[in-house]
Amino acid sequence: MLRKCFIILVCASFSYAIYSQSYDEYMTKADSLIEIQEYYKAYDVYTQMLESGLISEYIRADYAQFYLEDPDLALLDYNYLVEAYPDDVFYRRMRASNREDVLDFKGALEDYQYILELEPDTVKVLEQISDCEKKYDEYLEFLEGFNNRTKESLMLYETSPEISQYEQGIEEYLFQIDSLNKIIEQNEEDYNSIYNRAICYVEIGDAQKAYDDVNLALEINSSFYEGLFFRAYFRSIFEAYDVAAADYSKLINIEPDSSQLYGFRAYTYLELDLEKRAMKDIERAIFLDSGYPDYYYLRAILKYNNSDYRGARKDCKTMIELDPTDSQLYLNRAEYYYYDGRLRKSNKDCRKAIELDSDNGYAYYSIGVNMIEMGKTKKACEFLRIAVSLNDPNSQELLDEYCK
Repeated sequence: MLRKCFIILVCASFSYAIYSQSYDEYMTKADSLIEIQEYYKAYDVYTQMLESGLISEYIRADYAQFYLEDPDLALLDYNYLVEAYPDDVFYRRMRASNREDVLDFKGALEDYQYILELEPDTVKVLEQISDCEKKYDEYLEFLEGFNNRTKESLMLYETSPEISQYEQGIEEYLFQIDSLNKIIEQNEEDYNSIYNRAICYVEIGDAQKAYDDVNLALEINSSFYEGLFFRAYFRSIFEAYDVAAADYSKLINIEPDSSQLYGFRAYTYLELDLEKRAMKDIERAIFLDSGYPDYYYLRAILKYNNSDYRGARKDCKTMIELDPTDSQLYLNRAEYYYYDGRLRKSNKDCRKAIELDSDNGYAYYSIGVNMIEMGKTKKACEFLRIAVSLNDPNSQELLDEYCK
């Protein structure tokens, strides 16, 4: 009997050792991937651990949230956890927060209301509901504006007195939607058709249905390139830059040598004031495609923000070499000269901008500002008057102050 108990104890200890060792091995692998910033590969390791029963859904969601900064992935696990534990306030609150991040304000409000039923005296929940309702109103206002602009673009031309281009376009897209609905009914997993239906919804001015369809397509295939790109673009328009950046990260994971994707993500990082990340991405974009002017423009802004005016001018010079007929590039460099105190150089670039575009009021305004700085008020007034005549919005105030 003692021998049997001993064998059982040894076997149990051995099993625990294997289990524990497996966990340690997985974590070591995940940590090594995190160290070299291979975050999505590390997420795959966490998925293997979850499937092996070594971690919970919450651990993977937590990793997705804080390492990947990807609320879409975190939501997958929080949806499961809320379904399994519907009265768990923590899981439901985390899901509500993630739903807000991905623009699902209606779903977030449902979660907050559920929490309020569980904890009716919680002031924090009332504040969260109020804040979410405000965001939802702003979102609906954005959707209305987006939809109206889309409809206006279809109403530009009249094909006949009886029927407008808009009506013809709507009929065509509604027919396509009807056809796609039939295809999707036959195969609900056809994410390409769902995505094509989303595009049709955009064209008829129903951005919410388009966004819902893209999310549905991505639920079926989370690596669907066109869907991720559409969603990232949509989120950027709404200024949801954090989740847009997460989508661009997924796209980069699919296509790591795309300069365009690094450029787009750099822009979202700039909007999020994550300038070190933005600089890293834009440097990568330039490495992959050194002939695209917009990348230098973005890098110049980043350098300017860090008072590296010389570096910003250098990038402007590169842009001018790529497109010497763009007057705005000279004005950009003129501004960087101005902030570096090199007013004559600034004036020279402004004059070049005027040579390329004589109706550019801002160029005249900029020379006026430079002349004031140089103590040449009379000369400044000449340029400011021209700027006002060209409807430059900045010039009248200076004209009133210095040119009475």
